[in-house]
Amino acid sequence: MAWAPGGFGGNLTLLNNEFSSLLKHLLAARFLYVRFGMMIESTEKQASHFASAGFRKIQNPIGAKQSMLLSVHADQETMLTATSSNWKRNYKRSLRSPTAPYVWNNASPDQLEDAYRLMDEYKKVEGVKLQMTTSEIRSIQECFGHDLVLIRMDDEAGTLLSVRGALIQQSTAWDFIAVTTPEGRKTYSSHRSLISLAQECAKRGCTTLELGGIDPEKNKGVFDFKNGTGAQITTYLGEWEAAHPSWIRSVISRIISAKAQ
Repeated sequence: MAWAPGGFGGNLTLLNNEFSSLLKHLLAARFLYVRFGMMIESTEKQASHFASAGFRKIQNPIGAKQSMLLSVHADQETMLTATSSNWKRNYKRSLRSPTAPYVWNNASPDQLEDAYRLMDEYKKVEGVKLQMTTSEIRSIQECFGHDLVLIRMDDEAGTLLSVRGALIQQSTAWDFIAVTTPEGRKTYSSHRSLISLAQECAKRGCTTLELGGIDPEKNKGVFDFKNGTGAQITTYLGEWEAAHPSWIRSVISRIISAKAQ
């Protein structure tokens, strides 16, 4: 069984109805089930291609069906022009803090893990752990290097308030780390950190910051924050599945959908 949240890279036209059988043979597996989420814009042409290649669209996906794309600019005022009045008001509140966000080079994995732990304890979402381990964070830093951009904001004592990070891929930056401690929430540091991240990504040649999945009903707070930036909603091609032999697809799919609820 395999789960690929970001979907395939490369030339998608090469995908055909031999994919699952070839992958099963390559892995020397008796059974194969693959589920993946395509983070590309949904079009009738793309959906038709995946269906003709033997993939089935999942009706009860694990991840979000929609995301938001924010146009980035190195000029702060240009970024703030697109924000809502409430978002702009909260950003101005963040300016009361005497400290400013900065690019966090040589970030400490231990400090990032501690920040995640604090946020986990604050939100207390049953059955959900937001935390990343020190080894996971270190691995990401080693793999992506300069293409991982981290923005940090501290209080006057140097204690971390918020971290916002993105992975840069050509002209798009993908929102990757968003951590705000309980104290950081009180000072609206996440607003200031996001604008700084967008500016830094623009300086590095990006035109768009992908803000990640949204769910206006189940996670309204996160949606309101992202929507307030002026970002535009985009609907992705979404989650698809394939199996070999084909009869196991419906069985495994039902089990996963039941567990995800």
